[in-house]
Amino acid sequence: MRSPKIIYLITRTHGLKEHLLKSEDFFRILRAKNIVEIYDLLSNSDYSIELSKIPIIDFDVYQLEKIFYQKLSQRSSFLLQITSGKTREVLEDYYRKIEIENIKRITRATHANEKISEDQLIPIPRKYQTVNFPALLESQNIREMIDLLKESPYRDLRERVDLYEKYNNPLILEAQIDKIYYESLWEKLEEIVDKDEVKDLIGTEIDLKNLLYVLSLKHMKIERELLQEIIINIHYKLSGSLIQQLVDAPYETIPELLTWPSYVELAKKAVELIGREMVTEAENIFSQHFYSYAETVALRNPNNLVYVFAYLHLCFREARNLTTLTIGKHLKIDEEKIRSSLSL
Repeated sequence: MRSPKIIYLITRTHGLKEHLLKSEDFFRILRAKNIVEIYDLLSNSDYSIELSKIPIIDFDVYQLEKIFYQKLSQRSSFLLQITSGKTREVLEDYYRKIEIENIKRITRATHANEKISEDQLIPIPRKYQTVNFPALLESQNIREMIDLLKESPYRDLRERVDLYEKYNNPLILEAQIDKIYYESLWEKLEEIVDKDEVKDLIGTEIDLKNLLYVLSLKHMKIERELLQEIIINIHYKLSGSLIQQLVDAPYETIPELLTWPSYVELAKKAVELIGREMVTEAENIFSQHFYSYAETVALRNPNNLVYVFAYLHLCFREARNLTTLTIGKHLKIDEEKIRSSLSL
């Protein structure tokens, strides 16, 4: 039985979802000739107040990206303010998705020996942060960065430093960050209403993460024992025994072992892309599939708590799509190539 507070949360989320941009909005932006046109197209959206604070003469793509991710953070944290109890605890744990995205950004920059500022991170209210971002941003190398996380929920990253240094690839650390995040979140899902539907959504996301990491890390020729340790130790449609088969199988044969049709097609495309060192493009097709699934889940479960989680995932999709569009336009990337990177 759902409490009045849960019903209120779901009802409010329906109203909030109506504010998200539609596919046709993304296509309009895709056809925009420049940043000024994008500004005009977004002036009647949820971003209008933030946009109005910036003189058009000072406007650039980096300010746009900051606005997009500020809105993502605001939308996510707003829901925390209108819920309570176990549901709030789970949503707070889910909200750490923004924190891990920031840690990944810092990891990539530190790996590349590049400096980024706090302005380039997704803003998070202090009370929801578990790490000291200004200190992380000052790290001179990966070891120093990870040492600063030893008192945080990400302390187990220390277990992967040697492996990272051996392969010189931040993907190893990103996989461990996801492992820490999802295993913590999954445990808390047992405590909420509509847990089966919520687990279906989050479990599908974990499946896709594991499949992508198996393919990417196997292509790097990481030892099977280590690969088994790195991937997320949660099994949804991909059972433990199937994951073991995927870990043991030759890289090119992985699609043949899968049974879910959508996973088979994704794996076939990813094997080709990763084999051509196009890891970012492979990540894109997995994200596109998952966001499409989240949209379907929301449509099928309008009165279920999973609707709230699906909405939050779609907020991430909007921020990602808008960033892809504006940066693509700024760099004068071919329109069709930008479109192929969007989740619609």
